[in-house]
Amino acid sequence: MVSLKSTLLAQLFPQITSMEAAAPTGKPQIEREHVFYGRLVDPDELEKADSREHQEQWSLYINQDGVGYDGTVRIRVVNRRQYILAVKTSVKKSYDKIETEYELPPKLGAVLLDQFKRLCPRGLSKTRYCFRVPASDLVWEVDVFEGPNGKPAEWVKLDLEVKDRQAEIPPFPIRLRGTCTLDSANNKDDRARATQLYEHDWAVVSPYAT
Repeated sequence: MVSLKSTLLAQLFPQITSMEAAAPTGKPQIEREHVFYGRLVDPDELEKADSREHQEQWSLYINQDGVGYDGTVRIRVVNRRQYILAVKTSVKKSYDKIETEYELPPKLGAVLLDQFKRLCPRGLSKTRYCFRVPASDLVWEVDVFEGPNGKPAEWVKLDLEVKDRQAEIPPFPIRLRGTCTLDSANNKDDRARATQLYEHDWAVVSPYAT
């Protein structure tokens, strides 16, 4: 059953599409997704992807007392030439997010990228592999991150954007070992693993870090 909160979000923002796969529109949309983490069994399986792109991103995380929302302000560079500014907000302790993306002119994007690097101690650099799910409009997005040493990390992240979180989840497009998810807020081990990945295994240190 879809929650009342999700129903209200859908009424306010009826365009429920994949923000990552679609072109930035500058309009708020709902981001409803499943997120998984796992270790690649065979990197060669990534060659079966329907498409791929390189992404570099720097994010500011916002969670302040006195408001019922938290969120992220992020700049992403796609294939080292397309700059996208994104704002994500969500009701605290909710999985559904409201996301607005806007493509920046290249010169402005380069300036803001440098500003974000000054404010963010760590960023992410990754290649995203997209696998279409047969007989559906779903797309698995597999992110392979470059760690501090510049080499692909063993652990990868998988996103699947959906209209209904209660619907059946299709099989992964690649083989994985040791998979985990943050869909369950009570799993402290999985959350600790995710924190380790984002802050250490996948992190790219800002050139302005002290």
